[in-house]
Amino acid sequence: MSQYLLNTNKVLILNTISSFSGRVLKMIFGRKVKVLLCHRYGQPTLWQQLRITGLVLLAVLIGVFALLVFLGPVLFYFSPSLQDYLIFRGSPDFSTELAAPELLNLKNARAFYITTDEGIKLGTWHILPSAAPNPTSPESIGSRSARFEDELRKDGSVAVIYFHGNTPSRAQAHRVDLYRILADLGCHVIAFDYRSFADSSIAPLSETALVKDGMFVYDYILERVGPGTAIILWGHSLGSGIAASVAAALCGRGSSSDMQHCADGLVLHAGFTDLLSAIQDNSLAVVMNWVPWFTPLVRSTLEQRDLMFNTTANVVRVSGPLLVLHAQDDDILPVTHGRALRVAASGRGGDSDAAGGASGVTYIEFSGDFGYSHNGIVEAPELRQIAGEYIQLCREFHSLVQDMYRSGASLVHRSRLIAALHAHALPLR
Repeated sequence: MSQYLLNTNKVLILNTISSFSGRVLKMIFGRKVKVLLCHRYGQPTLWQQLRITGLVLLAVLIGVFALLVFLGPVLFYFSPSLQDYLIFRGSPDFSTELAAPELLNLKNARAFYITTDEGIKLGTWHILPSAAPNPTSPESIGSRSARFEDELRKDGSVAVIYFHGNTPSRAQAHRVDLYRILADLGCHVIAFDYRSFADSSIAPLSETALVKDGMFVYDYILERVGPGTAIILWGHSLGSGIAASVAAALCGRGSSSDMQHCADGLVLHAGFTDLLSAIQDNSLAVVMNWVPWFTPLVRSTLEQRDLMFNTTANVVRVSGPLLVLHAQDDDILPVTHGRALRVAASGRGGDSDAAGGASGVTYIEFSGDFGYSHNGIVEAPELRQIAGEYIQLCREFHSLVQDMYRSGASLVHRSRLIAALHAHALPLR
């Protein structure tokens, strides 16, 4: 009886497969396929049907793939929504934790909005240093805001403005892990979402617009910090390009040799040389690079949309300590980007090849054996020490700039400060 049932099940399975194969062939070629098969094979067997079905499906898949490879750049060029998705991947998000960062175990953190002069609301978190005192009694929204701003006004603080990469929001896990590290190192962390991301206002995305928003956040913090406070811009992935553009724009407020307007430090964490190169090196685009019109169409799109993000050019315009972090096994932005940024930035103030040489550049390359890839550098045990030493260097840079101005110098010259940075630069790791 069991053998009979087994044979019956086999027949049912084979009949089902045969019926499915026949339907696929009929769907693709219509009723004529049956005539063609019978003419060549007589009544086709199940194996013949499966074989032909497999070959047909393979041919269809290859055709679709080839079509996407050839038409992909054209679709990218003509579709702003596709451009935004592939480059930014931002979308509205009003998750509970964005309004209540304590749900992510961020102690002494508050959520609020910074409204730019264009009326753009930027969802923002302010995380206090871990050593800051906790409230002794229940707080109203007003008293809580006042307490946070009082802490920020304390002399000698460090504020880190974090520019995140693409995809969801400031609440992504590896970003929150970095906030905790920086808070433990005594920093105020200001993490905000760009326009059209998460709970920020929806507005057109461009380099100019994002830089204006970033500069507004910087000025907002600058107006509220106490004397002797260093402000550092920390950018990860896409955010490294935005942070570098903001840093260059800040330095551009004064003359070419005046460094008082610059941020006190810039971190390029898994960064890129320019957005075109980042797209070309992306695994999704590698198969399209040989298509003749791929690079011209992508370049034209980025130029028209004002999305070039030329980090290589911007770091040369930035003064102050620069920290470049990159993993050898980064599968999103290859380590060649980090190395190229180091070379470009090393020409800012001298010819030294040392990581923290005459140009004030510290380059940290993490071995691929650790598997940190694109987002995992935050897991490196030595990151605390690296960040701590770099933060101290930024404090010294800030003090040096202020001391020169207090001494009566009308301008703080790049060459004098770069020489001072050389004495305090971090060693190559």
